[in-house]
Amino acid sequence: MKKLVLFSVFVFCCTLSIFAQSHSIMGTVVDSSTLEPITGVNVIVRHCTDNGIIAYTTTADNGTFSLQINHDNLADYTLQVTCLGYEQQTLNLTDNNYLIKLKEKSFELQEVSIKADKIIQNKDTTSYFVTNFATTKDRTIGDVLTNMPGINIAENGKISYNGSPINKFYVEGIDLFDGKYNLATNNISYENIARVEVIENHQAIKALQGTGVDTETAINLKLKDSAKSVWNGNFLGKGGFTHDEGLWETELFAARFSSKSQSATTLKSNNTGKNIADEGNSLTIDDLLYMYPGSEISGSLTSAPSISTNLSNDRTRFNRTHMFSNSSMWKLSESGQIKSQIIYTDDKNTYDQSIESAYYLMDNLLVKGTQETSSVKDKGLQASVVATIDKDSYFLSDELSFKSKWRTFTSEINGDFNYHSIADITTYNVENRLKYVKKTGNNIFQIMSLNKYEFIPEDLYVGGESVKQQKIDKGNFFSNTNFRFLHNIKRWSLGTNMDLFGNIYNFNSLYNDASINYQNDLNVNYIGARLNPEIIYQNEHLKLNLKFPLSVYHFSGEQSATKIYVKPDIYLKWKFLPRWTLFVNATIGNSYTGNGLYYTAPVMTDYRAMYAGFLNYDGKIEKRIGGRISYANPSDMLFANLSATYSDENTKRSISKQVDNGYVYYLYEPGNDKYKLLFADGSISKGIELINGSIELSSSFQNHNMPLEQNGYISTIDFGSINSGITLKSNPCDWFNIDYKIGHKYNYMKSEALKSVTQHLTQKCLLVFYPIEDISIKLNGEHYLSFFDSGQKKNTFLVDLEFVYRYKQFDFLASVTNLFNQNVYSYTIYGDLSSTTTQYNIRGRNVTIGVNWYF
Repeated sequence: MKKLVLFSVFVFCCTLSIFAQSHSIMGTVVDSSTLEPITGVNVIVRHCTDNGIIAYTTTADNGTFSLQINHDNLADYTLQVTCLGYEQQTLNLTDNNYLIKLKEKSFELQEVSIKADKIIQNKDTTSYFVTNFATTKDRTIGDVLTNMPGINIAENGKISYNGSPINKFYVEGIDLFDGKYNLATNNISYENIARVEVIENHQAIKALQGTGVDTETAINLKLKDSAKSVWNGNFLGKGGFTHDEGLWETELFAARFSSKSQSATTLKSNNTGKNIADEGNSLTIDDLLYMYPGSEISGSLTSAPSISTNLSNDRTRFNRTHMFSNSSMWKLSESGQIKSQIIYTDDKNTYDQSIESAYYLMDNLLVKGTQETSSVKDKGLQASVVATIDKDSYFLSDELSFKSKWRTFTSEINGDFNYHSIADITTYNVENRLKYVKKTGNNIFQIMSLNKYEFIPEDLYVGGESVKQQKIDKGNFFSNTNFRFLHNIKRWSLGTNMDLFGNIYNFNSLYNDASINYQNDLNVNYIGARLNPEIIYQNEHLKLNLKFPLSVYHFSGEQSATKIYVKPDIYLKWKFLPRWTLFVNATIGNSYTGNGLYYTAPVMTDYRAMYAGFLNYDGKIEKRIGGRISYANPSDMLFANLSATYSDENTKRSISKQVDNGYVYYLYEPGNDKYKLLFADGSISKGIELINGSIELSSSFQNHNMPLEQNGYISTIDFGSINSGITLKSNPCDWFNIDYKIGHKYNYMKSEALKSVTQHLTQKCLLVFYPIEDISIKLNGEHYLSFFDSGQKKNTFLVDLEFVYRYKQFDFLASVTNLFNQNVYSYTIYGDLSSTTTQYNIRGRNVTIGVNWYF
């Protein structure tokens, strides 16, 4: 340990002893004929010897640019200026200020790959021209993104590009939606978007641009000129009926995007099953920058029925949902802006399920069946305001946010158990984030602070065969201040991070029934420091990042202890061929895992499950290695990626599970249980001119290996799944469009004494016909075939039909969903020596008519 500390101090001292000169390069790019400024011009500083990129930026709305290079001799570098439709210029660097006049030329790209004008790649930016991927059935930019090879959208709306998650989502270079980009993809009309830009190795902070530090993958929506500085959006009104109730669906979206301000407002309401409440969820990993062990707490009670099917959420939701959101940005100056966001949701869902729970005991199989009718009422409020100054020399951001969620979960349980239960869970969260980055010459200094308070009161009442009550109050205050220093020496960056943090955590609970009471009154506090030396090496093709964090925690409260955690980390990104990139990440060491299951007296989480834990400051010992290889050829519209991750964890605890006639008791005790996870996935997507569409092949595998003691019998179990699928999208002629997807899922659980398997085959086919130009007929078919462990199989067929008549700015709509009025669907999931087969009620036949007005 002494050697580790000495090494950290040595690296920190080295970073303070080396310096070099910095140059600011500024200028303006204009059209040589009109002298009008040109926006979005690529300005690149290259090394004369190896042509490597030293710094990169694009021009602002007024045609200006500014970038910084940390090198002594300007004569060693050139300034390359490129823009679509203009001749490229390359200048020798001799000065610090330039006026660059670009001459127009015909549409011809030398370094850029083009295939039927659909995709253009220029260095780290891949541009998709929206009109070449949009079909008549599409309405929002999210619809069109699903047609673009290399771009994948998960069911929750999260976007990835060739395996890399999108961590910034811009409209005209502004991050208006602050990670909640479903508000954009589900609402902005594709007809307002000229192109979608995917930017790799992106750095949002000007002071860090060109340094290669903390880069990520981003998407930027470039608007058509006609959509700038004007209000646009849509209003949808629909009404209809099912066999037992009337239906409604209304949506209003209005947005205005200009260079000085942006605003987007959404107002929605429906009871048709459409999930609009999740549009306010954050989908980027920015929050991870402020996530530390102990900074997050969550509720303990089971707060909703388990929903796990191959069906879309719209099929299983019996809802009444209302949502309002507003996101706004005002530019105070060229470098300063203020953003605000408010999101309110009111979501009520009802569920009707038949559940069969199977427990694999040493000498028999215990099966319990219940019929459960439940409702979940959610109300949520999010509000935030952030002020930002972003200059070439420094960056400053201060954000204040508030989140609250009120949930009531009511259940009626009949069958082998007969209860009714009511769970009330409320969450309050107040948070302040501050970030300051200063660049001076070759040195980067950064301060980040997080101050966060959360309070979660929970109440559970269970009545019926017996009366049980559980009350829980959790409170958590966390504070962290991070200091980071980096010194750049040509291709090297040397530096260190230091964190000073503290946490106050209170957990109070009371359980009582007719015969017994359990009570917890826990207080766990800690203060600590973390020193994290880092070394970064990068060139045009390679980036290597080494970190060596050493953390010291001093705990007080229920027990006092001082713990040291060390967890080195290595990250490698290597572009070993022009179209091939390899990513590797590995770590080994121990770390604090957070507050977790600290309570020692049992806590009831639902009507038949109880948990008890222990104070554990030892954390976990983890070994993890992951890698990804990707291939991108935009000129041929071919993208492929393959990734794999293996982790081995020693949690310093063991789990004992006791099943007593269907009631389940979990006890966490000190031990050395090891958990292993193997995960792999991959995909290949190809745009095909012959069919005017694309095809994608995807596959994934995951396996969990864990020890478990159940009713005194210790075993090692493996459970997981294997998934594969093919997606075909084609628009072969003007009057016909087809989207087809077939997928297979293999779920399994096995141990020394048993093996259980279920399989699910899914087919989805959307056919769209255009008998005349303004009319479309959509026929959607879905087939679900399930094979259960008992040898039974079940077929489910779902058919939807929709007519759309477009007249000027209006769409007149008529639809029937679930035409054959199918009512149930079954699915099986596996866990810790148990399986749960659930028969879900699904939405029956829905008939609606309506109109959608685009403005």
